[in-house]
Amino acid sequence: MCWFRKNEQFYSGEAHSVREHFPKLIFYTRGEDILVLRGDIEIKDGVDVLDIYQIEVIFPKSYPRDIPILIEVGGRIPRNADRHINDKNGICCIGPRLEQRQKWLKDPRICVYITDFVIPFLANQSYYERMGDWKNGQYDHRAKGILTYYAEAFSITDRGLLELILGQLASNQKCGRNDPCICGSGKKAKKCHLDVFDRLRTAGCPALFKEDLENLKNDTKATSEVSQIDANEKSNQ
Repeated sequence: MCWFRKNEQFYSGEAHSVREHFPKLIFYTRGEDILVLRGDIEIKDGVDVLDIYQIEVIFPKSYPRDIPILIEVGGRIPRNADRHINDKNGICCIGPRLEQRQKWLKDPRICVYITDFVIPFLANQSYYERMGDWKNGQYDHRAKGILTYYAEAFSITDRGLLELILGQLASNQKCGRNDPCICGSGKKAKKCHLDVFDRLRTAGCPALFKEDLENLKNDTKATSEVSQIDANEKSNQ
């Protein structure tokens, strides 16, 4: 049973908050267990409306434990990675998944999600359309963005080490203090990478780490395939 049927009181509170703060958004259900919030979001400067976007917010079955998904459905934003939109399903990449999760778990409510995640993402899109650049900076997309985030947030700068750690976290394996460190240094984990491993395990969940790891590996595969095509074309010239 989905969260909004299992906990009607919580859903009622969320729905009331949305009606109060974002009256142009309406809840819908798809099938028996998918809840969707759909409508217009206004980007404002004080009382002045600068822009309007049509959006869908898809609630995961595990809400509010897991963060909702944002889709721009009005066709305003080109569906490509440079604009942080998945070209296949229109899902918006509003930031590194682990960073989103840490911020979300501090206050997991839908109006907070709209205010702190959705509106800044869309406002930055509007700024990009006017200025050709991102106002508040951005992470690169695909593997480069994942690597940048883990380097800045957890000081993991080696891609191979990151993939090893993500692999172990994705399979929900623990690392004992006296176990050999996952990095292969030969040291005990407590004298090597145990601290960063535990920090990551506390901050995320296996499904999240698995997704980041798959994106890293898929991007490596795609890059390798493109390089091979380029090499074949050069050899045929």
